[in-house]
Amino acid sequence: MLEDLLETLKTHMSTYEFQTYIQPLYFDPHASNATCAVFYAPNVWLANYIKTRYGALLEQVLSAKQNTPLKVQICPKETKPKAPPKPLIKAHKNPTLNPAFTFDTLVVGACNHMAVKVASQVAQKSGVYNPVLFFGGVGLGKTHILNAIGNTACDRLQSVLYVTAEQFLNDYVFRLNNHSMDKFQEKYRSCDYLLIDDVQFFGGKEMVQEEFFHTFNTLHAQGKQIVMSSDKPPKHIKGLADRLLSRFEMGMIASIQAPMLDTKIAILTQKCQLNHICIDQEVVEYLASHIHENIRQLEGALLRLNATAALSGEEISLRMAEEILKDTTKERLQEVGLEDILKVVAQTLNLKPADIRNNFRNRQVALARKLIIYLARTLTDTSTNALAQFLGLKDHSGVSKASKTIAQSMAKENHTRLLVEEMQAKINSSKPV
Repeated sequence: MLEDLLETLKTHMSTYEFQTYIQPLYFDPHASNATCAVFYAPNVWLANYIKTRYGALLEQVLSAKQNTPLKVQICPKETKPKAPPKPLIKAHKNPTLNPAFTFDTLVVGACNHMAVKVASQVAQKSGVYNPVLFFGGVGLGKTHILNAIGNTACDRLQSVLYVTAEQFLNDYVFRLNNHSMDKFQEKYRSCDYLLIDDVQFFGGKEMVQEEFFHTFNTLHAQGKQIVMSSDKPPKHIKGLADRLLSRFEMGMIASIQAPMLDTKIAILTQKCQLNHICIDQEVVEYLASHIHENIRQLEGALLRLNATAALSGEEISLRMAEEILKDTTKERLQEVGLEDILKVVAQTLNLKPADIRNNFRNRQVALARKLIIYLARTLTDTSTNALAQFLGLKDHSGVSKASKTIAQSMAKENHTRLLVEEMQAKINSSKPV
């Protein structure tokens, strides 16, 4: 069965996907039965990912080959059952929520401390702040926070509805075309908590804004909790009606920033523990220091690293991590320029770029030049000679010394580390998308 299935699946995905995720699967005919096919993945992480990403496809292909509906169960190898599996998975108490997204699995750092504090209070008691809007870039944990609020509220026996703005729009259009707006309004205006993700999607869509405006007013008047997320502050959402903008800004607004190095290390460490991934601290720190954009990219890199190790039969190593991030690093190096770094350092230290490049003599300028050298050697592939020329140095001998000085200072002094991480975040956030 497995061989035939694998051959069929090859036509449904890329060679990389097939070799990384499908080929390592092991089919167990003894644990399977007439209605359920059991496969084993090398570990928990891969089992969960394959189940989410390819589970439906596996069931579709298998059912077609067997001419009968078949369920597919994907288990981690270490929990391989000895008897045919029984349907032990219970439906989550709220099908709109992800049960894995809780406050217990949310890593808190300087980047999201205030947002998590607000979320926790709202989850425990409706109306503490109402409405609440969290904003931040892609992959920074906004959806996790909304689901954590919902899961906690469900534990308090509250009625919770989580949707994306796009789902709200699609539902609205469907009900409008089917003349069943009463059911739409009953669904969205009868919950204790309305959690709506990516409200920037409403920008420029007048009809759905009108409906959400009335939904918002109804819930708010009844003291029901409204929590939203956006990739930008409300005032920066293009095409948002003034009256809806005023509603968004009448409550609590909390930002979520890109995680600093210590938070990224904590996130990776937690993911490894939850998914039983054995990895050296050196590799964790390498991943954390070379991925700057968002949490989702951190998780993706760890997933690729784990999948590569499982496929190759080798232990996870620093060399393997460097190979995995090679393309990402190369792309990043091509995007960041010396002028970008100079501009950010000058703004952060309240200096003029011309003073830094002309070696204007004071302690702050000397620090700025060292920071530029360190950031350039970390974020770009600029040669030592080119860097020395950019800063007007007489020779390049001081470049390595300056970089080493900042690295040592970061290891000893927390304020230097935070300053460098702040600049790295600004540089990466200013790159073209």
